[in-house]
Amino acid sequence: MATPVQVNTHLVDYRRDTYTTPGRPLPGGARPLLDCALGTNPYGAPPVAPHLPGHGAGLSAYPAPDAAFRDAIAAHWAESAALTRENIQVEAGTFGVIERLNKLLVQPGTQVLGYVPQFSDFAQDVIQRGATFDAVPLRAEDTYRFSAPDLIDRLCRHHRLVYLDNPNNPTGQIIPLPEIEKVVAAARELRVAVLVDEAYGDFMAPRNSAVTLVPDYDNLFVARSFSKGWGLAGLRVGYAVMSPALLPAWQKISHPFPVGALGLALARQALGFTDFLQTCVRRVRIGKRHVLGACRRMSVPATAETVPILTLIHPDEKLDLRKEFLNRNVLTTPGHHFAGLGPNAVRIRLPRETDALTEAIQDIENAENGVR
Repeated sequence: MATPVQVNTHLVDYRRDTYTTPGRPLPGGARPLLDCALGTNPYGAPPVAPHLPGHGAGLSAYPAPDAAFRDAIAAHWAESAALTRENIQVEAGTFGVIERLNKLLVQPGTQVLGYVPQFSDFAQDVIQRGATFDAVPLRAEDTYRFSAPDLIDRLCRHHRLVYLDNPNNPTGQIIPLPEIEKVVAAARELRVAVLVDEAYGDFMAPRNSAVTLVPDYDNLFVARSFSKGWGLAGLRVGYAVMSPALLPAWQKISHPFPVGALGLALARQALGFTDFLQTCVRRVRIGKRHVLGACRRMSVPATAETVPILTLIHPDEKLDLRKEFLNRNVLTTPGHHFAGLGPNAVRIRLPRETDALTEAIQDIENAENGVR
């Protein structure tokens, strides 16, 4: 269909494929739908106060400079990394960081390196800019475990950027920091930037975060979010951590008001509720063990017990696993949205209570040929 304006030519035949599309139709039924799809915190948010410091007039003005918020982020990391406000740039969630960095580095003809499966909307953003996403597939025979040597073997000077999702979305595996550092170090030798997307980073130990590498590598960007562990997805608050040497370039394309005043105020308050985060991690571990224990026929790619997402793969490659879960009132994310996975796979975000999910898993596995 012709558009009323002249869009970029590389977008004319482009078809966006994303699992985050809003307004998805939900089936009706006698039982309420168990939502295990979008990656939010199943345990909600900490009890931050819904107000701004001072008077309500604060909402009528543009947000004040975010130096105090960046200082709070640096203090939050004090035990793991020596950061200052100059290392931190505020953005609208981790995807805000992705869009900003791609605006800086990616243009038509650019080559970006990454592995698959991982957060698919990053590759979509690269393609939307007329660039190429060079994907290194994880091996099914290795339970989709990340391999730094495989990625480094593909890395070359033609790549402008390397993208690493850690913890991995959709599998929930945690890549050990030494493996991340091998890639960052190899990329630096070629003057290639690396973005480590830690949207789910609050579900792994701070010592495993690439934030701890920032003081030593001036080619590294790390994206963090308040949407997952902190349970504040509705605020759209995130930040990038980088070497101060990268700030002049970043500020060429930064937005003057990427996050609203309310979001900054509430996210800053959330940092004081570290006990909430620790409780969530403990509950995730318990719930995930319950879910993993229910899996018999379906395989589970490498995953960490503390990360609230996982991938299930049914042995029947022709099976529409999302439909099977949906028939049992469980909403999941279809595997075909992640490169390297097919319709017989789904990504599951752990629900608050896991009994209904485990019952659905057992029912699918017990059904003749996987279909009821």
